[in-house]
Amino acid sequence: MICADASVAAKWFFAEEHAAQASALLRDALARREPLVAPPLLPARSPTSSASGCGRGRCGSTKRAALLAQFLALPIRLQAPETRYDRALGGRLPFVRWIGAYGT
Repeated sequence: MICADASVAAKWFFAEEHAAQASALLRDALARREPLVAPPLLPARSPTSSASGCGRGRCGSTKRAALLAQFLALPIRLQAPETRYDRALGGRLPFVRWIGAYGT
């Protein structure tokens, strides 16, 4: 199971730091048919509305609509975590990894 937040989802659509790792994670998860989950607020923070996406005027309405369609077509199940977690868990749980470390 792969859990992606808005910062990872934005990297699927925009050339940002660690975009290559995020794209590889998505590609590999889709190829393996591995479930993709995300926090319930992800649609509100989608790449078309977030500051890291189109929110900074990086795209016009046509591009925004195309990106939103691509984003909504992804097989992501929205799911709230059973417990609260943060980046600190990465050092304690081997299955929680920072996106910058994917593929290494």
